[in-house]
Formats: sequence, structure tokens, C-alpha cells
Amino acid sequence: MTRRRQKGASAVRGEDFPTLREFFSGYLHQDFVAVHGTVAAAANAFVADANPHERATLVRELRAFVAATNTLPTARVGTVVSRELGGAWQPASREELAALLTVLTPPD
Repeated sequence: MTRRRQKGASAVRGEDFPTLREFFSGYLHQDFVAVHGTVAAAANAFVADANPHERATLVRELRAFVAATNTLPTARVGTVVSRELGGAWQPASREELAALLTVLTPPD
């Protein structure tokens, strides 16, 4: 079973999510708490800095990332975030990833 998890995790590569990788390394880096305070504040900083196309691309990639990691345990998702996307934030649950999507998705 461990081998299967690692194989699934290796299928998630940072180069498949270039905008998401840029977001994680640029906004959810090792100093994000000192700079932004919270994940939501970091996401809001991205929203303020990004144009509509960049924002839409990030949301699309984050949704694809959530789908690609859906079968992985949350701790393994955190490993993928740090190793493949360059982020320091470790989501504690699927709900935290969903909350990040909520902040990044413009209201209808």
C-alpha cells in the first residue's frame, strides 16, 4: 500500500501546476505567517496582486491539484505541496484546501 501511495504522489508534479507552484512558493513560503499572518490573508494578497486571468488559472490548477491528490492522505498532500510546489503551508485537512479555493474563487 505504501508503494501505491508513493506512486500516486509521484504522479503529481510541480511542472504540471506552474501557477500553483508560483503561488505556493511566492505566497505560502516559509515566512508566510510573518508576512501575511494566515493562509487566507496570503490568498487575499494574491487576489489583490493578480489579474483575472492569473486568478482563474490558479483556481483551475488548484481544483486539478485537489482532484489529483484526492486519494492521498492529508499528510502526503502536505509533502507534495512542499516538495513539488515549494510551499511551506501544510494543509491539515481537505477542508483547508476547499477554504483556500473559496478565498481564491470570485463570487458570482
